[in-house]
Amino acid sequence: MDIITESAELGHVLVLPFPAQGHINPFLSFSKRLAASGFIITFMLPAQAYKLVQQTASHVTETGEGTEEMKKTTLVDEQECGLNIRFEAYPDGSEPLPGIHPDCDPLKNLFLLLEDIEAQKEFIEDVVVKSRDTPHPITCIISDSFLAWTSSLALKLGVQRIFFWSSNGASLATLLWVHNGKLNSTDGGLPADIPVAQSELLSHAQAGQPEVIEKFVTGIVNSIKHSTCIVVNTFEQLERWSLTTTRALCEADVHYVGPLIKVGKEKTARSFKFYAEDASIITWLDKQVPGSVLYISFGSLVSLTQPEIEELAAGVEQSKRPFLWVLRHKRHLLPHGFQDRTRGEGLVVNWAPQTEILEHAAVGGFLTHCGWNSVLESIHSGVPMVCYPLIHDQYSSALLISKEWKLGYWLQKEADMVTRAEIQRGISSVFTSEEIRQSLSLWKTWSHRALERGGSSDSSTQKFISTLKKLSASTKARSNAFQAIHTSNSE
Repeated sequence: MDIITESAELGHVLVLPFPAQGHINPFLSFSKRLAASGFIITFMLPAQAYKLVQQTASHVTETGEGTEEMKKTTLVDEQECGLNIRFEAYPDGSEPLPGIHPDCDPLKNLFLLLEDIEAQKEFIEDVVVKSRDTPHPITCIISDSFLAWTSSLALKLGVQRIFFWSSNGASLATLLWVHNGKLNSTDGGLPADIPVAQSELLSHAQAGQPEVIEKFVTGIVNSIKHSTCIVVNTFEQLERWSLTTTRALCEADVHYVGPLIKVGKEKTARSFKFYAEDASIITWLDKQVPGSVLYISFGSLVSLTQPEIEELAAGVEQSKRPFLWVLRHKRHLLPHGFQDRTRGEGLVVNWAPQTEILEHAAVGGFLTHCGWNSVLESIHSGVPMVCYPLIHDQYSSALLISKEWKLGYWLQKEADMVTRAEIQRGISSVFTSEEIRQSLSLWKTWSHRALERGGSSDSSTQKFISTLKKLSASTKARSNAFQAIHTSNSE
């Protein structure tokens, strides 16, 4: 019996991530867990994301460059691995993917790209409708929280919608708290047992947002009302208050299933990359003193301005510490002579295999924008963080890292600029603080335990899978009844 036949009885899931690398990879990791339990997965991306990953994989294959992990970056069905995951593309709009053009305004790029994706909802709807003519109709849509319109689409099509939250649980709990009017309640709004960091998040949230962001956030919150379950890429021990709060504020089942990062056998499996990686990085790290290297990366969505790059470079150089800096597109903005002066001490590259780097013995600190994937990978690898948040939920992550979990140092601005002196302080702190090291040891252990058999995230995932099987069976029964009526009426 082939994989599709075996999986057909469990259900067919359509997966729709937001097309940024930091969103796609957690979706892929979770999709593999579902496929390993017997579900059929159709994983859809806009055509430009699909092609970009193919081109990167093709470059690695043709040139032979890259680590072994990089050489597995391809867009083919996963059936050879015993998983029924197939990838499909939907048409593009005119807006480029996040981080492709270095001078794009990230917020403007986000909203224009979201409009482009929503414009393809008829195409996506057609995929679901056509699947009803097959032995395995789509019974569920798991979609990114950014794609709020998929909630009404699922309702229209009579399938389940699962709300997938790619960021920290605290930011979701904050949104729900504010949009449920809890901050204006007569009892003072905030519960007595709220952690300090969450209290600050909620207080900041009262200040309001620009209209365009408020509309976006309201759409996300409203879409939860028509979602069957909420899946969050975090783990219970790390964000227990947020889990309790989210469950209290919404009717949907809430499942904390993270960290959705590559662990165990998954480390040798495929992942999505929009850029080819430098094969010399691991060789360079192998030559460094254990725990000595500062890894610097700001992800694929945002980048620094020239003055910010100059200050960061000066602070890093003055720290006298070996460094590995991922700097796409803007290497020409480094201070004159910087690379010559730091040759032998530092390495500047276009892109890097982050999971491998954070797990390397030479890496002792991570200067990060606090994108949630990066935070989870850093915790799981036991690497302290120098926090340099730039947009959105990155600030909430920096607050939690520095004030609640004690896992790093949050760089503070002076006159709207993070100075070289502050950067030096941050670097020194994460490499010397015993409190941070002790906290890291604790949270790294909890991160690993969450994914072990019977751990909090493993148990939550199994509960979700059990629920999804029941929902898929019910949805498929309705679909079969609809098809029978349609066939009878057409005869």
